[in-house]
Order: sequence, then C-alpha cells, then structure tokens
Amino acid sequence: MNRIVDRIPNKKIKVLEVGVGGGRIAIELAKKNSLNEIIGVDISRDKVAKTQNKINRMGFKNVNVYAMDGTKLTFDEGEFDVVYVSYMLHEVPFDLMIAVIQNIRKVLKKDGLFLIHDYANNNKSRKESMFLKLTRLYEPAHIKEFIYYDWQTILNNAGFQISAIDKYKDSALVSAFR
Repeated sequence: MNRIVDRIPNKKIKVLEVGVGGGRIAIELAKKNSLNEIIGVDISRDKVAKTQNKINRMGFKNVNVYAMDGTKLTFDEGEFDVVYVSYMLHEVPFDLMIAVIQNIRKVLKKDGLFLIHDYANNNKSRKESMFLKLTRLYEPAHIKEFIYYDWQTILNNAGFQISAIDKYKDSALVSAFR
C-alpha cells in the first residue's frame, strides 16, 4: 500500500483509484496529503457504499468513491494527474484489462502518472514462489499468464511510457507516464 502512496506527489492534484475496494490506499493517501482530491471507483455498488460510509465516518472530505466499471470510465478526458490500480487488473481477463488501461489513458492528463501494483513472478529462472502457486487456488484461472505479463509491451502499445518497474518478491510496481 505504501509503495503507491509514497509515489504520489504531496501537492494539490486529482487522483483516481480504479478498483478502490475497501479504500485502504485512498484513505492512506488522504491521511498523507489533504490537498489531494481522491476519487475511487469500483464495479461493486455494495463495496462502494460501505467504503464511502467508512470514509465519511473517518471525516475525510477529499475522498469520494463511486460505482463505475473501469472499462467505461465517465470522467472527462485528461481529468486526473495520477491514476493507480492496485491488485485489481489480475481479476479481469486480458481483453477487459486492456480496455481498463485504455480508459485510464483517456482520463489521465498528458504527462500524468499511471501506477500499477499487482502480482508478478520476478524469479529469473521462472520458478514461481510458493505464494504465487497458492494464488492459483483463489484467483482467476488466467493468473498463470498474468504473473508473466510483459508490462513494457502492454503499456507501450496503450500509449504509455514506462519510467520504472520495481520488482518485489511476488509483485511489481509499474510507473508509467501518458
């Protein structure tokens, strides 16, 4: 979580989280900088209602969440300075993931920052960790392919320029600019 929060500038900017879930990252970002305007979207109306209630109870005025499909973002073109996705893209099939990425590009400002944090197999010998093997028990079947995705190619084809890929034991944080 802090891997993403630490990458987002401490200044007045507009930030979008696609797949906000329970709002953990959005809340941490709001704690770090009250100047950020943070919007989270999630396809689950129930999750959005619970998350917005939690945000309201905590008193954050700079965070709002909405029920919205990441493949059909209804924000203005170039509306956001930063867009991030954390452990959501592996949940959708490849074609829908590409649609989400294309929608993110549309709503991200020129030179805006796009962050992806998700599962990845970073073992050079391609041997999966025990954790990644266990994810196959509870994640979608396509996780077997997802952990080997070539983010450089995927994001370049979508019109992004990768600035960094930070590899961790079982995940990667990809930073790219529009």
